[in-house]
Amino acid sequence: INSEQEWTKVKQSDMGEIKELLLRGGGWTDDKSRLRLLVGECKFENTERANVVMQLMDQLEQKDGRGCELQFYIDAAKEHQTFEEAKRFLDVECPICIVHYITHEMVLMPGCPHSVCKECFKGHFTLVMKTQTVKHFNCPVCSEPDMTDPHVETYLMHLMLLIKMHIDKEGYNLCQQKLMEYNLSREPNFCWCANDKCHTGFINETGRDKIACPTCKKEMCFKCKKPWEREHEGLTCDQFAQWKHDNDPQLQQQGLAAHLEANGIECPACHSRYDLARGGCMHFKCTQCPNEFCSGCGQTFKENQACKKFVSCAKRGLHAHHPRDCLYFLRDFPVQELQGFLEKNNVPFDKEPPKAQLEAAAQNNGDQKEKQSLLKCRVMLQKETADGLKDEPCGTEAAAGCAGLCMVHYKEYLVGKLNNAHLDPISLYNMNQLQAMLSREDKVVPEKEEEEEENEYTKRLVKSIEAELPLGHK
Repeated sequence: INSEQEWTKVKQSDMGEIKELLLRGGGWTDDKSRLRLLVGECKFENTERANVVMQLMDQLEQKDGRGCELQFYIDAAKEHQTFEEAKRFLDVECPICIVHYITHEMVLMPGCPHSVCKECFKGHFTLVMKTQTVKHFNCPVCSEPDMTDPHVETYLMHLMLLIKMHIDKEGYNLCQQKLMEYNLSREPNFCWCANDKCHTGFINETGRDKIACPTCKKEMCFKCKKPWEREHEGLTCDQFAQWKHDNDPQLQQQGLAAHLEANGIECPACHSRYDLARGGCMHFKCTQCPNEFCSGCGQTFKENQACKKFVSCAKRGLHAHHPRDCLYFLRDFPVQELQGFLEKNNVPFDKEPPKAQLEAAAQNNGDQKEKQSLLKCRVMLQKETADGLKDEPCGTEAAAGCAGLCMVHYKEYLVGKLNNAHLDPISLYNMNQLQAMLSREDKVVPEKEEEEEENEYTKRLVKSIEAELPLGHK
């Protein structure tokens, strides 16, 4: 070092200026001078750790052309025993783009141990903010945390700070708007506008069923989430749906398929609605939030130990806790048993296709393919394709005595009748099924006494289930 005056200048420098002195040479090109500068100004106890800093700077700044703030080099050298360990601490691979970055170029996700580079963080959350809801604001690497967890607010608060730091003002403002909609959606009186060109979310502050969207001014029914029609006035939602079924020629031609779609699926987490049937696979993935739930009962699907309800859940794989009146179980019963149960409880149901559907098939003058499609199940389903999830018709041949539907969707129709009447189908289950019902919910299964008749034992199982597993109204 050339003079005391130069030392005074160095001591008054900040970290950035010290780094420049260490890199640009001048009177600091020899290693001894550089080590003395590091030990004196950066408070190293010995030259060994300071030498690691020099090695890191030579490797990352001069050879690789990448670098970071001097303090990062110092921290890496002090916290790791060897040069290789310190280098790994600074040289991090982004799990999304698979490019190596210095630590300060990475964004540490809150709530999990993963880091992504700034560009991937910006690109991912900019896309999510424009196309999805807050329910998709989880880590792009591990999808944590569970956005349906009621304690997710702390994660969102930290994420908002990161978004403010790394995304432009327009993106941050959009994120705030999405967060406001998310908080609103958790209110019991929240709903989405039924106008498919609007999609505004708002709170029903009137307490009435007939409400108007504050954005597009279109009227809708708060209960059934359908656009308001004057015929709905004075009728319950079920009565109005029946009126539509009886009086709309287009719906009559579609038959019960239109009824199943109109009474489709609603996500219990974000309240997004889908005009789709529930039959087939009951595992439904909401496209507006990461919620995966049973389309029959709304119970959340979780993997192994992610479900905390019972200790045994850790070994169950992907599962949900379905009640006994869920379509998940009742679809396994023969149509005749479901029909007999409804008849016993005086619940009316259809067996034959609507007359309009039969007439349309008979009078169709188009090609044979179009004519045959009217005799097939036309219920819309969510199907996984190479291009993602798509809504497509079922297309299965309509079964005899199933009101123009395939067997699967006719059972859905019958179970819907059962659920709407708030009936308990426990009498449909046999002894083995009742035992399994208790076991699934970690309840004690009463043992059958030595001389006890099977029907008497079954009655005891029924009483136990009714007491320990009561049904709630859907």
